Amino acid sequence: MQKGLPQTAIERLEPIIAGAIQDKSYAEAIKAIGRKIALEGTIQGNLPEEKIVRLQEEIAKAPEEMVPMMQAVLAHWYWHYFQQNRWRFMQRTATDQAPSDDFTTWDLPRIFAEIDKHFTQALAAADRLKAIPIADYDELLEKGNVPDTYRPTLFDFVAHEALTFYNAGEQAAARPQDAFDLMADSPIFSDVDDFCGWQITTTDETSPLVKAIRLYQELLRFHREDDDPTALIDADLNRLEFGYNQAFGEEKGSRYQAALKRFTDRWGDHEIAARALHNWASVLHDEGDWVQAHQLAVRGRNAFPDSIGGRRCFNLVQQIEAKSSAVSTERVWNEPIPKISVSYRNLNKVYLRILPADYKQLLKTSLHRPEHLGMPQRKELLKQEPTHQWSVELPATDDFQQRTEQIEPPQDIKSGFYFLVSSHDPEFSEIENMVMFTDFWVSDLALVVRSRSDRRDTEGFVLNAITGQPLSGVEVQAWYQEPRGKRSVGPTTTTDEQGRFVLKTDPQKGFLIYVSHEDQALASSRDYLDRSYSRSPRVDERTIFFTDRSLYRPGQTIQYRGLCIRVDQQRDDYATIASRTLTVIFDDPNGKEVARQQHRTNDYGSFSGSFTAPRDRLMGRMTIRVEGQPGGASHVNVEEYKRPRFQVSLDKPQVAAKLNSEVVLKGHATAYTGAPINDAGVRFRVVREVQYPIWWRWFYGWIPPQTSSQEITHGSVTTGADGSFELRFIARPDLSVAEDGDPVFQYTVYADVTDGTGETRSAQQVVRVGYTALQVAITADAWQTVDQAVNVSVRATTLDGEGQLAEGSLKIHRLVPPDQVHRAPLAPQIRPYHPMPRPGVRGSGSDSDSSEADLSDPANWPLGEVVDERGFTTDADGRVQYAFQLPAGVYRAVVDTQDRFGRPVKSFLPIRVLDPAAEQFEIKIPYSVEAPTWTVEPGDEFQAFWGSGYDQARAFVEVEHRGKIVQAFWTDSERTQVPVTQEVTEAMRGGFTVRVTMVRENRAYLTARRVDVPWSNKKLTVQWERFVSKLGPADEETWTAIITGPDARQAAAEMVATLYDASLDAYLPHGWMTGLNVFRTDSSPLSTQFENQWKGLQHLHGHWPQEGKDGSLAYRSFPPELVANLWGFMFPGGRGGAFGAPMRAMSRMAVEDGFAEPEAMMAAPAMMADGVAEDAGAPAEKQF
Repeated sequence: MQKGLPQTAIERLEPIIAGAIQDKSYAEAIKAIGRKIALEGTIQGNLPEEKIVRLQEEIAKAPEEMVPMMQAVLAHWYWHYFQQNRWRFMQRTATDQAPSDDFTTWDLPRIFAEIDKHFTQALAAADRLKAIPIADYDELLEKGNVPDTYRPTLFDFVAHEALTFYNAGEQAAARPQDAFDLMADSPIFSDVDDFCGWQITTTDETSPLVKAIRLYQELLRFHREDDDPTALIDADLNRLEFGYNQAFGEEKGSRYQAALKRFTDRWGDHEIAARALHNWASVLHDEGDWVQAHQLAVRGRNAFPDSIGGRRCFNLVQQIEAKSSAVSTERVWNEPIPKISVSYRNLNKVYLRILPADYKQLLKTSLHRPEHLGMPQRKELLKQEPTHQWSVELPATDDFQQRTEQIEPPQDIKSGFYFLVSSHDPEFSEIENMVMFTDFWVSDLALVVRSRSDRRDTEGFVLNAITGQPLSGVEVQAWYQEPRGKRSVGPTTTTDEQGRFVLKTDPQKGFLIYVSHEDQALASSRDYLDRSYSRSPRVDERTIFFTDRSLYRPGQTIQYRGLCIRVDQQRDDYATIASRTLTVIFDDPNGKEVARQQHRTNDYGSFSGSFTAPRDRLMGRMTIRVEGQPGGASHVNVEEYKRPRFQVSLDKPQVAAKLNSEVVLKGHATAYTGAPINDAGVRFRVVREVQYPIWWRWFYGWIPPQTSSQEITHGSVTTGADGSFELRFIARPDLSVAEDGDPVFQYTVYADVTDGTGETRSAQQVVRVGYTALQVAITADAWQTVDQAVNVSVRATTLDGEGQLAEGSLKIHRLVPPDQVHRAPLAPQIRPYHPMPRPGVRGSGSDSDSSEADLSDPANWPLGEVVDERGFTTDADGRVQYAFQLPAGVYRAVVDTQDRFGRPVKSFLPIRVLDPAAEQFEIKIPYSVEAPTWTVEPGDEFQAFWGSGYDQARAFVEVEHRGKIVQAFWTDSERTQVPVTQEVTEAMRGGFTVRVTMVRENRAYLTARRVDVPWSNKKLTVQWERFVSKLGPADEETWTAIITGPDARQAAAEMVATLYDASLDAYLPHGWMTGLNVFRTDSSPLSTQFENQWKGLQHLHGHWPQEGKDGSLAYRSFPPELVANLWGFMFPGGRGGAFGAPMRAMSRMAVEDGFAEPEAMMAAPAMMADGVAEDAGAPAEKQF
């Protein structure tokens, strides 16, 4: 081998193999045979199928003692080939023809069956294997990191090799129709005696799950009476892990944990118990119960610290006890001084420093941004004398979960530029500590920067950050970003009386903005670049295609019609193109031309034609397109499909569903001719999701708990003689979701029906079940004023939407406003869901967040007095409506009723009432922009209202249309409610933008709302009337199209329509666009940036080291060069340039000609010899 002489190596191996077999050194013989076959493959082309044939020949002539292990090696070779060619097998479908002997052409079930066959043949000699100690095969099997007592015999080894295959995730891709399902309530989690006595009854005898279960049963029976219980304990724990990975059902987690508890109680004095404790703790950790997970992990760590399980428990304890910290604050500080947010766990104190910096001096350095300090500057930063430093005790996180605290900073900080540095060590060291920093400004200036994409300038406002008043005479300076990080001074300007500025800068250079006024200064948080995008007028010509179907068979005629139009959005000119000559091309899926046709549009701009779907090429998605202009294309699919024969429907339950009760759904499989589909197989599954009422989020003030969908059951039935079938399941709730959160459980039932020909059709139905059998919805218009009654509608329905008779009360509560207006959070703050307390689970429902409710949102205001109340009884459809006369203010409508079982049902609705005639906004919220409607027609007047609950506030209002300002003004500081009106003309079709900018208490309230002025004058409605004569069979039907629209009048026109087989929608739905989508929609080219932001502190130095131990578990295994060397040895010099894997010595190998060393032999690099060249670049399908 070292000399690159594979043929010579084969010749030397022959006597070694013969001698090993003669001496019954079967392990050595198997290893030598594997090497010999690999070398032969190197010479003869590296064809995997030839190597497998050679191994099969060797098995046929080998002594029976060698056969089981050789069969296991062969199974590995097949498995390894599959793994290297997984994508090929996954894409193949089964054929009616019997598979050939060439396994490289097999489909997935066939190769899995072959692997299973060889493992089964290996295990057929179970009695012989059970009598052979694993140590007898030291020459063949590599040792792991656990003693041989874990798997003491060859039977243990081969059985677990087979189990690894049966447990593979890829097995799911080869499931048959009647596949066995391992349910969580089966004996899989029972004790050893019950599990071993389990008699599985199934039609799926080839199921890998069934084979794995029976193999675990045999392993446990084999070792049940062992003097040393290690093998029994290990196999039993593996069995439980197998169940947790493969079982299905809601109780899987609880049964698994109960089994682990029973296991650790029974075998607590054995080191394997530590692995069980780790598994148990890991499940609890994933469920969020970190306290009990920590207790179990500590128990396992302390009991067997040097075992694999003990090391795994150690790592989990380290993970749970790991320290973490995230500190954030606002970028600009002024009155009221913002708080510093500290999110942490497993820490008890934070130390903070405020360090001054010269921003203009930093501008002169080579830093990319003045605040982006390099490592030298960061080290120097910590040496500076702080202007302020303090520490804060943090509440303990006994539940190990993250907690957030809001810290008050000092109030006496002078205006300027600073760095905030945090640490959890008083010395701010980098040893077992985390030091973080960020920059911030103390400034009374507010900078609002606006960039436009339609011209090369940057504009904005400089305002008083506290009052929102515009500031005039503020110096605004651009600082260019030069190569290598240098900065240079750019243009300078000043703000006008409206606080507005415009900077005209070099479009090739990025720049930051620095503003200064008296003793105040502020800089932009990012660089800007003045690059406009051309909005020059462009006339667009396009072709729109219509086809009679979306799906065709080869040879069928594809009918198409085209419409050519010219679109000039700049002038709002839209027209069809008459008398235009064009070429239509039909392309196949590869873009190759199939056919072409010449057309000339008629007076209406349309043309029509047809193509024949090709038979002589690859099927798939094909394209009909125009060559050149006016461009356009449409896609159709050409497939050899089988026309759908039948359809499936699922009815809603006839009896209202209840939690923990059986739900019955009736389904029907019916041919399109009306005949029933009998004796068809039906497979179904039920998926549960958790939903919450629409008012949940704003009422509770935090995000509802996010739960993933869960399949709770599945099964199979057969259709009856009338094509009907029944699906049954228990509507079990998700017990991890608290009942008082008003959850609704949505069960989606999926049914797949397969008839005798193999055709499958599907249907689904949704069943909604909750702890109450009734839901109530309250609705009212968003726009409410004092001069109109507030109409509140109540609808009571079942959870599936059926109207229900209900009685109850409807109360209108006035909400209690805060004493003063509260500013909005700088960023949207939605508190995460706090889980409701669960019995016996520490940490659930705990208050781990000190953040306060956002009182700028009336949803967080408490209920006040009841201003009106009505008792109600809904009609048979569950509806009732009442009118309330309410003064200006904020209210909440509350409905109290009960379901048919007497359980209380509530619903809520916020109501806001405005007084349009008032000059003062009467609601204590910082900002409001409301309008009766955001859609208006030409000739109408658009009206909106800006308002603020502050005693004094100002806003800048703009109306923009097609990039031009129609009107702009600052509101009067003495008025806190101002109407915004705009006459809407015909030229405003396509819409316009209303923009409002307001700053108060260092918060920017920015509105850019598009007002829709629809192209209603272009909309036509087509309605069909159908007349069928009943006087005779097969009489012609008459269809009449009725066309209506604004200002519709009789005119010569053209229409396209089609009648197609709607059953094909089961494969590919057919539909046309609902409109031409060519009419202009106005949008603003302006984007706005407020320069106060929420900033997280970034890492400066230090970390918290987390110790880890090796918890890997390795048993005896075949050497990789034996089971993964199906392609042979690789030699340098070929295209692959690979080297062979290390090979261990065989004691019988001769030490001649440098062929092998006595202790170890390596597949060393060598030049090709014996006239044989290995092509490392052989065809991919033959390599893996």
